[in-house]
Amino acid sequence: MKKYLAPNVSIDESKEEFYLNFKNINESIYKGKANFDNEINKGDVMKECTCNRKFMKNDYSGITRTFCANYGLLYDSLESCGSPDCVLKLNKMKEKALDLQLEVFRTENRGWGLRTRSKIMPFQYICEYIGELWLKDEYNDNEEGWYCYEVESNGISYVYDAEKEGNFARMINHSCKNNSISVQCSFRDDLVYKGRKVPQIGIFAADKIIQPGEEICINYNDQYFVENFECLCGADTCLSKKKKDCVEDADTTNSLPI
Repeated sequence: MKKYLAPNVSIDESKEEFYLNFKNINESIYKGKANFDNEINKGDVMKECTCNRKFMKNDYSGITRTFCANYGLLYDSLESCGSPDCVLKLNKMKEKALDLQLEVFRTENRGWGLRTRSKIMPFQYICEYIGELWLKDEYNDNEEGWYCYEVESNGISYVYDAEKEGNFARMINHSCKNNSISVQCSFRDDLVYKGRKVPQIGIFAADKIIQPGEEICINYNDQYFVENFECLCGADTCLSKKKKDCVEDADTTNSLPI
């Protein structure tokens, strides 16, 4: 019988049986001791929507190039204004993602991964990275941190850790030639700290179509691949491959006869 981690996420066990070694949850859970608010400040809620409709696709399936061009420059999160009539319908975007058929599968050399069985269009929303939520100041970072994701908003840093509790997004592997990106999105009105929404992590397709059968990969960034931790993505632009080639070139140069 086919196993599922979510209604639209099946597991391919043709190569190896899948064992659930984490608690499968459908939304992030705050684990710290700080006092989170129950709602956003009333003064922050706009009576009339002031958001830019051009930030989302016409069918609300994802974000647009207009948003991506300014992300990290003019704003750090995809966030609705709080108006009941807000044009940024993030919940509708999440609902549409349930139409995507995804599959957890065993890769050749990188453990379990996530691939799509549906065509995913550029900048289309795929899923949310879910895990235990901590304020960075109270997070115990003595662990290896293989499933940690740090976000920052309004001068406050948060950590999402999917090591013990998370969802299928923790299966998304790294590639130096990634076909997906992560974007901070304020999906939830009930997750508020110091009067501002806490950003969640949305996974979107990058600027090209992801075809059925392709693995979904993001770029973990260079800091993830510390000494003695090798990237195995196999891309031509692979960071570890470049480092290895540089070492080999240096060894060849040093061995040349004088």
